[in-house]
Amino acid sequence: MAKVRSGRGTARKDKRKSAPAKGSLLMVMRPVGEPKPGERVRYAAYYFDLGEREYSSIGFATVHWAFLEEAMFRRTVYFAKRAKVRVPKEAHDLSFSRRIRALRLLMSTTVKNPKRKRWWNLIISAIAKENGIRQKIVHGLWSYNPRQPDRLYSSPRPSLGKWMTPFNVDSLSEFGERVGELSFALLHPPSWGGRLPKDDGYYSYMSRSFLLRMSGKADALGFPQPTRVEQTPQQKASLEKFLEALNAKDHSGDSSS
Repeated sequence: MAKVRSGRGTARKDKRKSAPAKGSLLMVMRPVGEPKPGERVRYAAYYFDLGEREYSSIGFATVHWAFLEEAMFRRTVYFAKRAKVRVPKEAHDLSFSRRIRALRLLMSTTVKNPKRKRWWNLIISAIAKENGIRQKIVHGLWSYNPRQPDRLYSSPRPSLGKWMTPFNVDSLSEFGERVGELSFALLHPPSWGGRLPKDDGYYSYMSRSFLLRMSGKADALGFPQPTRVEQTPQQKASLEKFLEALNAKDHSGDSSS
């Protein structure tokens, strides 16, 4: 059972059986490994005093990875339809390695062009590589080193204190951005044949920040307020030139019809 220390970073052992009140938990002592008969149990200290930006960056990385897994499933379904086969049961498996194996197998049997197949292999390999980092972010036990208070560490629970991976806000945000780029690649791969959509299409969309601002709840959820940006004379001239050209094009289309 873990030993809990509370207070302001003191080394006193908390002998209470109940957990400390919310907000006062700063450190947890967890046993390291299995002691041999007669040996003293060794403990590792984990400090849970994380900052708001650190919690935010961990959530940013986690949310982007969840969408990546959905994008993987959609691409797997697409390849299965192209191959005219049923979606393999591995695509629904809880194991990530089985799901990505199903995606790679369907891709290799569906994509015939060597250039496209090489590109897809690079994307899938990049996803498998990022999954190693994802395991540490999602399943690791977060802490920091009191000697380096600006650095976070993630340690796997089965081997506490042995393999600690350093992170910070920037590296977590960069991971989330890379994962977002991979999701976009899965859903919108490049077109080597130069094919274009049949029509442009029209879509109505309002951002969540706009809806929250209209309801007066943007500040409560941390959404930034819009800032007014003044246009430079060059930007105004370019915009006027663009609008004139657009109007001229519309008038020419009306006269031709």
